[in-house]
Amino acid sequence: MKNLHQVLFSLLVGMIIPVGSLLGQSELLDFVNRYFDQRDQFESLTAEVEFRNKLFSKDDTLLTKAFIQMVSQPEDTIFGGYVFVEAEDKTYAYDGETAFFGDRTTSTITINELKENPGGLVQHDWVGNFIEASFLTKNQSGRAAVTNPAFTPTFIDTMIGQWPCKGIHLTLPDQEEFTNFKLLVAYDTIEYMLRFRSISMYFQENEQYQSWTYKHPVFGHHKELTKLNDDFLSSFKHQELYQYIEPDTFGEAIVQKDYSTLQGRIMTSTESFDIKAIEAEVIVLDFWYSSCYPCIKSIPEVNKIYELFSDQDVVVFGVNIIDDELKNKSRIEKYVRNNPMFYQTIMADRSTYEQWVPDGYPMLLILDKNYQLIDRHGGYTEGMADDIAEIIEAHLNN
Repeated sequence: MKNLHQVLFSLLVGMIIPVGSLLGQSELLDFVNRYFDQRDQFESLTAEVEFRNKLFSKDDTLLTKAFIQMVSQPEDTIFGGYVFVEAEDKTYAYDGETAFFGDRTTSTITINELKENPGGLVQHDWVGNFIEASFLTKNQSGRAAVTNPAFTPTFIDTMIGQWPCKGIHLTLPDQEEFTNFKLLVAYDTIEYMLRFRSISMYFQENEQYQSWTYKHPVFGHHKELTKLNDDFLSSFKHQELYQYIEPDTFGEAIVQKDYSTLQGRIMTSTESFDIKAIEAEVIVLDFWYSSCYPCIKSIPEVNKIYELFSDQDVVVFGVNIIDDELKNKSRIEKYVRNNPMFYQTIMADRSTYEQWVPDGYPMLLILDKNYQLIDRHGGYTEGMADDIAEIIEAHLNN
């Protein structure tokens, strides 16, 4: 496996080319301060952004391009300002009172009046990749980072596209299982604009990196989103108001699911699995997938449940409906090697069982001998094994 830092630079062949010698630290700080001092004089930013993303859970690098406009409003409690992001087939905008979700594939824009739907959707996950929080909040941490010896800063002259730049490479401290944090930023030496940044890390032998290339960045003094206007709204054939829907109650969830239908194959084997063949007073199903960090955190807790009831009429199985055991073979092997599970995992069909996990991963379902839901536990919480053990014991003693 290539070093992730090498991968980052190989992605930028033709964009970043070493051209000069190392820069002195005091000179570098003066240079970086010129960028921050200039940035802090302006209220708005527009740019074309190329976002490259290699996830722990994927083997390929994804590229997304978007036009962005940001207006800093420090009193805003959501982003610290207003946001407009337009990608190829989707658009997001937020003006301080209303969130707009545009879908070009259906020519539909959904409008969420946040005062009327305070519990409703504020943004889609993809939008966060393009929000320039540092600009909106006028964050100053970059000034100190370049001279912090804990980050082992190194400086090089580079070219990004046609722009001569000063590149700054930082090594950040490890955070639990996340290691080898590397940060690279580059400012041009002509207009003193941010032209490129990237961050990379390792997690249990898997790599993840993200990079942003900024084309045609422009600072301004706009107080509002100029792109969010009547022409933009009228470019969609359909407009609809966002309606916040209360989630299903626990009781309704029990009625909706038939847990006796679970079938699949035991992971790393050709042995088939049918839950109807399991005879036990309690069946615990742990839904996980290989790039889920909370799933990893919960494994010792599920192992504890397995051990606590190993001599009782209780069985524990993992269930994976996300990973493809053939396509994701290497990643699954790393996952199991780094996170031993005392129980077998069932590989099952996603489309058939994804409604069993409506609230995210990990999800533990506790079933009785008739495959009826006794209780469930979503996410990871410290000491969750003890809480689940109490539920199981109460049922066994009933």
